[in-house]
Amino acid sequence: MLHPSDAPRAGAPESERRVYEALAAHLPAGWHAYHSLRIRTDRGFLGEGDFVIADPRRGFLVLEVKGGRIEQRDGHWLQNGRRMERPPLEQALGFAHRLARRIEAMHGERPPFGAAVCFPDLPFETPPGQDDLARVTLGARELPYLGEVLPGIFDAAIPKGRVPRGSRWLTALRTLWGETWVPHLSLGRRAEEGRKRWYALDETQVAILEGLRGNARVLVEGPAGSGKTLLAAACARRHAEEGLATELLCFTGPLQAYLARALPEGVRVETVGAAALRVLSVATGERIEVEGRAQAFWEGLYLRAADAVGSLPASERPEMLVVDEAQDLSENAWFFVDALAGAGRLWAFGDGAQRFWPERTVPEELFPTRFALPASHRCPKGLLALARRCIGQPADETAIEAALGDGTLGLRPCPSETSVPEYVARAIDDLLGEGLKPEDLFVVSLRGREAPGSILRARTLGRHRPVPADDPAAPHSLVADTFLRVKGLERPAVIVTDLHLLDSDAGQGAVGVRMHIALTRALLTARIVAPRPALQAIVPWPP
Repeated sequence: MLHPSDAPRAGAPESERRVYEALAAHLPAGWHAYHSLRIRTDRGFLGEGDFVIADPRRGFLVLEVKGGRIEQRDGHWLQNGRRMERPPLEQALGFAHRLARRIEAMHGERPPFGAAVCFPDLPFETPPGQDDLARVTLGARELPYLGEVLPGIFDAAIPKGRVPRGSRWLTALRTLWGETWVPHLSLGRRAEEGRKRWYALDETQVAILEGLRGNARVLVEGPAGSGKTLLAAACARRHAEEGLATELLCFTGPLQAYLARALPEGVRVETVGAAALRVLSVATGERIEVEGRAQAFWEGLYLRAADAVGSLPASERPEMLVVDEAQDLSENAWFFVDALAGAGRLWAFGDGAQRFWPERTVPEELFPTRFALPASHRCPKGLLALARRCIGQPADETAIEAALGDGTLGLRPCPSETSVPEYVARAIDDLLGEGLKPEDLFVVSLRGREAPGSILRARTLGRHRPVPADDPAAPHSLVADTFLRVKGLERPAVIVTDLHLLDSDAGQGAVGVRMHIALTRALLTARIVAPRPALQAIVPWPP
């Protein structure tokens, strides 16, 4: 195989182009030839071999090409009438020694090697009389017959020796030549560099908080990845620092656990359901068993808690109430939140596009002030575009294609439903191989935790043992949980799965919202793992 395969490297003189064309036509099968292989030694020496030709069974040959009129007079070599600084073979042999040392340094063994010269512009019958050149010199007449001539040149130029087993030395040649270089930063390195940026407010976000702080009731809306949870936490922290009794409510236990860890002890962080239970307990002394209760129970609980708020002591009433993931609260939950806030301040953060229950809306009458956050800048463009496409919004198809091309988005079709856990485990291994840590990964199921066949029912995934999102070990572990329970949370990498368990009767809208929520949890990259039919039904893209 000749490298490059299509044309000589840029800037090649006409003499090297002739040799390249001859090698392209006549290089022996199974051999490799590299045009313009350059190396730099640890002492700063920069050298080049015009062509390096490798026979996997023999070793490699450095072929020095000299164009124009070449002759030897009175022991001196001349090129177009001018004396050469060094004899042609000496230059090639010196480079061959340095190249062999580099290969040995990279892979522990050096193959046999030698050097030869080629005068592609000179036809001659008798080779140079100088003994070291006698059997290792090619001219214009030999170029059409390189396939026949090169084995003899190798016999004459390369001392017999042990060729290293395997192809590692050939790989070293290809690496040193530089066949491919695509600028790449591993996912692990990108995650390390992104942490400070992801988890700190930027100037725009600081300005938003400052600009809105004079308003008592504010609804802040923004798309996935716009930093709503970050802003909600910062809002709660700032008001607590100002001496206000501050409480932050959210919808799910995992988000509550995350925010409780992120905020100082002076900020009370609860789910809306837990807050309603606490209010009833403090106001009435009632202890309520909630395990296994249906949604209708909670709807009634919110109304009872709203009525009980008036009986709370002042110390239990917040002066500043912040609500995150506001789009998920039911009408009765909002009735309770409004009662709990009372005459105090109430700020809410949400995104209607992530509303899983279509009937749930944020009561506009509670918020005289509304603010729309700028476009998302946390979720990669290609993932956000696919998420938008899933919920029927206009999407940047070019960004999706680019994400598929550069690996930001990976589709992993499985041969069967039973093979999904195995392929999820492989996806985990691949991401960890890119330098990510277990705590950088979410495995997100688009079904519930108890659904038959759900990935969440597996205790292990390959060699990995994931934990739920609200597990005490979650901050330092691989997390596997449902799309609803990771809402508001983000990690560098997300693996989306269980598409094949979705009820086809649920409607594309419900399926799309699940995909939208799952994909926008990713800060760097996402993998979608599913049997091919399920993958193509949800993600309409050529496999």
